[in-house]
Amino acid sequence: MKRDELRAEPQEEAREANRLVETAAEDGGVDVTSEVREGVPQETILEYADEIGADMIVLGTVGRTGLDHVLLGSVAEEIVRNSSVPVVTVQPSE
Repeated sequence: MKRDELRAEPQEEAREANRLVETAAEDGGVDVTSEVREGVPQETILEYADEIGADMIVLGTVGRTGLDHVLLGSVAEEIVRNSSVPVVTVQPSE
């Protein structure tokens, strides 16, 4: 199987997740802008927020702690530390 074929499904999953979030936000009267991009997540998200003049960044957290957090880092933490706009993080529901 080619690499492009392997990546097609996760990209479509990401687009579908975006559609669901956009619909929920719009149903609640919230203006939303989103896009699926490739790259280093924290860098790509911050660059995109700057490009579109975002008022706020809202993102989910995985909730890693301890050694996993140290080894893998935290995209949310990097965004919070480096963002020029407010960042709201949302933990997964249990």
